[in-house]
Amino acid sequence: QDVEVNNRTVQVFNPSLGQFQARTWRDIRVGDIIIVHKGEYFPADLLFLSAENEEGICYIETMQLDGETNLKIKKAVDETKDLRHDSIGNFSGSVTCEPPNSRLYQFTGKFEAMPPLVQAPRVLPLSPAAMLLRGCSLCNTNRVYGLVIYAGGWAACWQCIPMFMLASNLCTLG
Repeated sequence: QDVEVNNRTVQVFNPSLGQFQARTWRDIRVGDIIIVHKGEYFPADLLFLSAENEEGICYIETMQLDGETNLKIKKAVDETKDLRHDSIGNFSGSVTCEPPNSRLYQFTGKFEAMPPLVQAPRVLPLSPAAMLLRGCSLCNTNRVYGLVIYAGGWAACWQCIPMFMLASNLCTLG
């Protein structure tokens, strides 16, 4: 099952070419900008940059992380919410955040927005509402753009697996 999941593809922005290209989940790296479409799962923990709507909001289902089936609303960073397919190359900035951990609904970080995204450099706090976690699925929104914050084993979904589950799985692998 891991091989199947890691071989799924996602569109990743290639800044050298100024376009999106298909890449497997296993090849996603921190700092990549990706597109996730309605009904798809997030392949990594993402900073929510924008959605294909003016409000910069999206709805996600977190059932694979917490068992809840109700949709949760997420809000893109105000300074990036207007980025679209043809303007994503204007993204400029850096993210500083806490190390990966098991707290699904808490996040501490800051985003330093740089020109041409903003007129002058600006440091903005990030909230959990701007985080899209690996394993959640996008609902009621056609497309979102996200910046990979944690990938692979560092994603929140792997940080919150109870140790007894890991031990149990290791025993069955041998």
